[in-house]
Amino acid sequence: MKKIFKMVGLLAVFIGVYYFATIFVGIIIGIVLIIINLATGNIDLTINFENYSEKYAYVTIIFVNIVTVLFMWVLFRIRKENIFKNFNFNRINMKTIGLLIISAVLMQFFLSTLVSYVVQIDGFSNMVTQYTEITEPLMLGNVLIVIIVMGIVTPIFEEFFFRGIIYNELRKNLPVVVALIIQAVIFAAFHGNIIQAIYTIILGVLLALIYNWYKSILSPIIFHLGFNISGIVLSKFKTIQIFDNYRIVFLIFSALFLSVMFIPLWRNKTQNKEMTAV
Repeated sequence: MKKIFKMVGLLAVFIGVYYFATIFVGIIIGIVLIIINLATGNIDLTINFENYSEKYAYVTIIFVNIVTVLFMWVLFRIRKENIFKNFNFNRINMKTIGLLIISAVLMQFFLSTLVSYVVQIDGFSNMVTQYTEITEPLMLGNVLIVIIVMGIVTPIFEEFFFRGIIYNELRKNLPVVVALIIQAVIFAAFHGNIIQAIYTIILGVLLALIYNWYKSILSPIIFHLGFNISGIVLSKFKTIQIFDNYRIVFLIFSALFLSVMFIPLWRNKTQNKEMTAV
């Protein structure tokens, strides 16, 4: 029981570090903006937080990720542990990389289509509004910047934090299945809205499974990169009528192909282990 309490305490600290980093970065950026206003002769020191969140969202995300990693590094140093050894950077072969990317794209099609049906259920209108308010500002910027921040930086950080730190800590103290579910719930809760939680809890379980199979943080990172980047690309074409007219076709075929893809992905873990052992 003592181990469980210690684990819960550590998880609370890890999550607290992330939120502290978020507040810290927000305060620093706010101070910088006030100084810029004063330097340019603008005596109005008030900040429009709605415009602030949209205009500086990418900068905030990048710096929150960096500060969180730095704080976590310090925390692990205090515990006399190497944070990077915790992640397992075992090599994965090119066949696995290809399978992970293709599976991620198919998963994006499947979950996007599934969510498009769920949001049509009565009572979801307010949740859709909340989801749109959170995600739309992040997707309306320059495509290249969106891909770099949301498609590359964010997945790498989230895998380090949720699979490399949160899941590893859970797995030390709990059965694998329980650890899988808890970290997926935490991952979903961090996204802050019900719509994203619907698919991120599924995604969280899948990413942790992939991490388990290949014993390398690189495997869920590659899958997550493929998932997010394909989602960004898909969002640019969401107004095309073919997606609305044939959603059920996309749902069925993406589910079928995804099922087929996961057979070689699961089998290939043995070959990858052999390569790592060489």
